[in-house]
Amino acid sequence: MGRFGLVHPRGAYLQRRHCSDELPRPSKPLSHTDFQYTLNLTQDALRARDLTPPQDSASGHHSVVDDESKYPDDLITLLQAARPVLELGHEKVTQLFTIFKDEVYPIYPCVSLELGYGALDAIFSHLTHAATGATSKLDMIDIELTKAVSAIALLIRGDTQNPLAFDLEAQLAWSVDSCFDQEKPQVEVMATLLSIYLDLKQRPVKAWRMSGVAARLCLELGLHREKFFEVAKAHPQRIIDWKRLLACEPQGSYLSTMISLDSNLSEIWTLVNAPSSQSKNNAERIEFLTFQLQKVVDRIPTEDFVSLEPIIMPPAWLQTGLKHFCHLRVHHIKILTQIGAFGSLRDLISHPASAKSLLTAAAKSVDLHCKMADAGEISPLLLPTAVKLPLASLSIMLFIVSHRPEEYGSMCSKPFQTAINILHNLQNCVKDLDRKIWSTLELLEKIAGISEASQSKTSAPVFNRKEITRNIVYQGEPLGEGTLFDELPTPDSELFSLLGDVGMAATDMLHFDDIFG
Repeated sequence: MGRFGLVHPRGAYLQRRHCSDELPRPSKPLSHTDFQYTLNLTQDALRARDLTPPQDSASGHHSVVDDESKYPDDLITLLQAARPVLELGHEKVTQLFTIFKDEVYPIYPCVSLELGYGALDAIFSHLTHAATGATSKLDMIDIELTKAVSAIALLIRGDTQNPLAFDLEAQLAWSVDSCFDQEKPQVEVMATLLSIYLDLKQRPVKAWRMSGVAARLCLELGLHREKFFEVAKAHPQRIIDWKRLLACEPQGSYLSTMISLDSNLSEIWTLVNAPSSQSKNNAERIEFLTFQLQKVVDRIPTEDFVSLEPIIMPPAWLQTGLKHFCHLRVHHIKILTQIGAFGSLRDLISHPASAKSLLTAAAKSVDLHCKMADAGEISPLLLPTAVKLPLASLSIMLFIVSHRPEEYGSMCSKPFQTAINILHNLQNCVKDLDRKIWSTLELLEKIAGISEASQSKTSAPVFNRKEITRNIVYQGEPLGEGTLFDELPTPDSELFSLLGDVGMAATDMLHFDDIFG
């Protein structure tokens, strides 16, 4: 199994057994309710009476020849499957694997890099020298995983036109349906890679569902239970890969921190979306979740996150970006915690001190995002959330200020404009991000444009960059003098439905704690 996740204890990785090799069936503990357990007891009783029990024709050893004849990987099939990889060339694909190792693996450590490089070498050494018997060292899943890793790395580098990056699924022989009747389909790794690919392609719903496939299959195997690893008959390296896929270790890594934040967020999310009638019972739960979140914050390393492997050294810009992104998420959860302490946002703004505190927190969120952007490049894997968190802060500012513009308008004018500028910069970098986000941005600008007409001619314009002069400007009667938010109407519910769920739980769909339970 698992060419990117299994080193066979008898030999080199990617090495198929020869026809003379025999593979013992893996044994697993039988439950007392299993009929086979009762039959085994019966056979033991017969042996105790010196009687020879009948032999199970299916027991004992079976030859791998049967497996290979059942699932033949002939040379033509392998060559056809490997064509997109072979066309890229050995050097190019090796570069793509290095990109994956440096920029994807520190965030999503879902494959064995050692075996991945081995599969890559095997593909080019065996298929480019198509000698008789060469395919005995190569499985179809090796090629499929290589294509998936290459496609992800291509998208990370912005190459969307290569066939692998443009439509990976069309290039794969592997599919969820095709793997269900195979004993060792490597589905948990392949589905995880596909979910990362789909997320980079801005297809979050399908990415979420694909990660759900991986999660359900892992749960069926029992990978979320410690007992599974105690009785597993797999090679130790494979067990390490399973644990890493489930983010079981190590503490202090980026993924481990994200898992803890996801767990806290999911509970806060439930409180924020609960009916107002239930909010009276939130106080104790909010206090506990706040304490729990602080424990997570205390465990965040002051230096770089713990590396998953000694050979993994993420570039400095990525390490810095991950730290800023982590603190941005923590702050966003704190904002939601403030909202969860009340029945709703409307209840919260009826308390001036709480409303002011929430506005200050929303403005700080924009400031944290600025620090993240100023620190350097933002990984494409973080961009969806990096876009939606400022939108959430903008929506909160706009909602509160629209009710009391004279009291809170001056507090939000600068961070509001800063957040708009941030989102426009991201829009220029990411052309195919969810159009719903950009339509929301345009709506925010239209509302802000209403007050722009009320500014004096000597005042600095709200939007002074050439690239956003195309936006719609209010053409109605000029409004009175005032700050940016002085004359804003109360936004209708369309704005907040466009923003989606303010909790942003689904934006972190590839952090697997939510789906592994």
